[in-house]
Amino acid sequence: MSKRYSNFDHLRAWSILAVIIIHLTAPLAKEQAPLGIVLNQLARFAVPSFLVLSGWGLDITDAFDRSDHYLDYLWTRIKKVWPDYLIWSLVYALTHFILAGHPLTIKQSLVYLLNGGFSYHLYFVPLITGLYILYPAFVYLTNHPGLYTAFNLIFIFQHITDDYLGYIPFDLLQDYYTYAFCFAFGIWLSHDFEAKIHYLKRGKHWAYGALFTFTLFTVFESLESQGAVSATTRPFVTFYALCLILCFMVTDLKPNRFFSYLSKYSYFIYLSHVCMVEVIEAFIKLPNGWMGTSLYLGASLLLVLIFEFALIYLVKGIKGWINNNNERKSTLS
Repeated sequence: MSKRYSNFDHLRAWSILAVIIIHLTAPLAKEQAPLGIVLNQLARFAVPSFLVLSGWGLDITDAFDRSDHYLDYLWTRIKKVWPDYLIWSLVYALTHFILAGHPLTIKQSLVYLLNGGFSYHLYFVPLITGLYILYPAFVYLTNHPGLYTAFNLIFIFQHITDDYLGYIPFDLLQDYYTYAFCFAFGIWLSHDFEAKIHYLKRGKHWAYGALFTFTLFTVFESLESQGAVSATTRPFVTFYALCLILCFMVTDLKPNRFFSYLSKYSYFIYLSHVCMVEVIEAFIKLPNGWMGTSLYLGASLLLVLIFEFALIYLVKGIKGWINNNNERKSTLS
């Protein structure tokens, strides 16, 4: 099949919308607004989905095998994600620290750059960079059924022991193990991908049933705890996210221009959307009641998207102007 899989364009688009919803609903969840809690938790599939898509995309395009050597592969990945990350890190360093009256030392700046500390959402770039570095190890793991089965069984065990045994083995590594699990799952998924889709479609009702079940578990747990349980890496969210990904695979979805556009610019939107979210949080008072919450979230999401589309248009215009100037200079010379 084509290495371009339109169903995953849909998934990527919905995932970036979910990221925005997570950050828009975070204040509502803290205020224990039921709708805010439910939407915040149901949107938590976003990060697991991006990790699965990253692993799948690397493997399905043979990114490592097409490189001359390991460092060539790694440099190609870094060039794709770090230039924009550095620009937006500077933006958030200015707005969150320097202009806010919190001066930064060189050491602090380097630490924040390496761990995504300039804003609460930037952690994803150092995280995915670390997974890129370990990609050959994950390929080896997924190519050996015994090792991969053991990796998954250990993951499931440590993932659910907090509920059933009262403790979490490898507690400090739990989040990273979950991220690694999702990334490795994407790599495994790409192996004989077309055959996997065909196999899953034969039992697609099981996928829909599993998604429905884990959706209920996720919502119930979130409401029961009144939003106190919100980690993206907790068991119900992880399994809910995987079921949702499988449902995207077994559902016949036609290419859509809007979702394709969101998918294409999802990384840019991920880096930049917090600017508009923070403006909304600063100037719009949180509403009360289901109707007020619904209107607030709908209007806020629309504002963020308008901001993003305008920003994308502006950046494309600036890049086009720079390229045209460079072409004129090269022609004249």
